[in-house]
Amino acid sequence: MKKIIIIFLILTAKFLSAQVTQEWVATYPGTGSGYNFPKKSAIDKDGNFIVAGNSDSTHGYDYIVLKYSPSGNLIWKQRYNGTGNSYDYLIGMVLDDSGNVYVTGESDDGAALGGINWVTIKYNTNGQMKWKRSLNWTANNTDEPFGMNIDKDRNIYMVGFGRVTGTERALVTMKYSSNGDSIWVNSYTSLSNRSNWGYSVVTDDSLNVYSSGYGAVPTGNEIVTIKYDRKGIQKWIEKFPTYYGDYLRPTFSAFDKENNLVVVGYSYISNNYDFVTLKYSSEGNLLWSRYYNGGNLDRANSLFLDEKSNILIAGFTYINTYGDYLILEYNKYGDTLLLKNINGEDSGSTDEAFNIMSDIAGNIYVTGASQSSSFRMDYYTIKLDKHGQIIWSKRYRTPHENYAYCLNIDSSGNIYISGEGELTIGYTGIVSVKYSTITGILSKIINEFGTYDLYNYPNPFNPSTIINYKLKTSANVELKVVDIRGNEIKTFVNRIQDAGRHSIVFDGINLSSGIYFYSLFIDKNLKETKRMLLIK
Repeated sequence: MKKIIIIFLILTAKFLSAQVTQEWVATYPGTGSGYNFPKKSAIDKDGNFIVAGNSDSTHGYDYIVLKYSPSGNLIWKQRYNGTGNSYDYLIGMVLDDSGNVYVTGESDDGAALGGINWVTIKYNTNGQMKWKRSLNWTANNTDEPFGMNIDKDRNIYMVGFGRVTGTERALVTMKYSSNGDSIWVNSYTSLSNRSNWGYSVVTDDSLNVYSSGYGAVPTGNEIVTIKYDRKGIQKWIEKFPTYYGDYLRPTFSAFDKENNLVVVGYSYISNNYDFVTLKYSSEGNLLWSRYYNGGNLDRANSLFLDEKSNILIAGFTYINTYGDYLILEYNKYGDTLLLKNINGEDSGSTDEAFNIMSDIAGNIYVTGASQSSSFRMDYYTIKLDKHGQIIWSKRYRTPHENYAYCLNIDSSGNIYISGEGELTIGYTGIVSVKYSTITGILSKIINEFGTYDLYNYPNPFNPSTIINYKLKTSANVELKVVDIRGNEIKTFVNRIQDAGRHSIVFDGINLSSGIYFYSLFIDKNLKETKRMLLIK
C-alpha cells in the first residue's frame, strides 16, 4: 500500500508541476512615446516585484523604477532625470534584506558637476529617495558603470570605467555603505592610451570583492579579474590570455558554494563570436576554462549557479541562417551536463534566450524572445527538467514585437517575467507578466515515510514552527533550511547528538510567505527532506 501511495504522489506532482497559468500582465507605458525597457528585476522580502530600467522622454532616457504588489498592482514608480536634464541610463539594481532599492547608471549631471557620471540612488520601501551619489572620475568627461552588487552587510559595489583621457579608460571599482558613504574607489589600467572596462562585481562571505572586465594589450584584449579585500586593498590580479586580435569581454560573474569564482565572457575570433567560461579559486588560480563554439555566432546573456555549483548559461547560437535559444550547463569540474538549442514556432526563426535560473529540484527556467509563426517576436518562457526535457512553455503574444529580458522566481514558485513590449510602431512599454503553478516545486528527495520521523508542526505556519526528528543512534546532525531556489536560510544543530527525539524552533518572522524545505543530514549524508509552508 505504501508503494502505491508513493507512486501516486510522484505522478500527481509531475502532473501538477506542468500546470502553469498567466496571472496578470502589467504595462508601464512611459511618457506615451519612445522606448521603455527593463534592465533588472527582483522580488523583495514581502513578495513584491520590482523592475528597474529606462524610460524615454523629450530630453533622452530617464531612470525608471516600478514596484508591483504580488497581485500586479503598481505600488509606486520613480523616475530620475539628472541635473543636466539630458541623458540618464540605468544599468543596475539591487535590493537589501529590508526591501530598500539601490540603482545605478550613467547620468548627465551637467558641465558644472562634471558631465556624465556614475549616479547611484537609494529608495526606501515607500519609494522615497534616501540619497543620491555621483562619481565624477574625470571632469567634463564620460564615466560609465556596467555592474552592480550588494553584500550581506548592505554595502553597495559598482564597476565600470572612468575616462582618463580621450582614448584611455580605467577599470574602476567602488564601494558605498548603505548610508551612501564612499568607502573606497580603486582603478586598474593595463597600458596607457588603452581601454579598460569593468563589467561585473561579486563578493564572498568574507566581503572580499572580485571585479571582472577587460584590459587592452598590444595584441588585442584580455579578461582581467581583480580581487580586493574589504578595505579595497588589491590582493591579486589575473589575466586570461587571448589570441591575436581577440575581443574578449566578460559579461557575468558569480561565486559558487565552494568559494570559487566563475566568469563568463565572449570572444570575437575570425569574424565569429564565441564565449568562454573561466573558473578561479579564491586565491586566483585558474581551475579550468571552456570555450563554446557552435560554429558561427554564439553569445552568452545570463549566468546562474545552482545549489550544486553547476553552471547554467543562456544565450544565443547562430545556426545556418537563423538563431536559437542556447542552454548550456557545466558541472563544477567543467564537464558538460546539458547542451540544448531551442527553436521557435517557425523553423527559420531567430530566437534568443536572455535569462536563466534553476530551482532546488534542478529544474531550469529560461526566458527570452522567440519568433512566432506570424513572424512576430514573443516572450517565450520554458521550464525544463535537469535532463533538458521541456516540462512546459508559455508565450506572451500580442500583435506587436515583444522581448523578455528579466526572470525571477518567488518563494511560492511563481514566475515573473519583464521585458520590452511594442505598444504601437516605434513605441514600447515595460511589460511584466506573472505565471503561477498549481503546486510549488517539490524537492528531489522528499521521503514522506522516512525512518527519522522528520516533520514540522504546525504546517502551514506563521511565523514559527517546530521541526522534530528522531535518531536511532548517536550521530553528527545538521538540519538545513533552504528556500524554493535552493538558497540556504539557516543551518541548525551541526553537532553530535544522542539517540532519541529532538526538536528545534524555526522562526520565519523575517521571511516572505512561501514554500521552504528542511533537510536532515546524518554524518554529512542527506537522509530526508520535507516541505513547509509559511503563510503571512
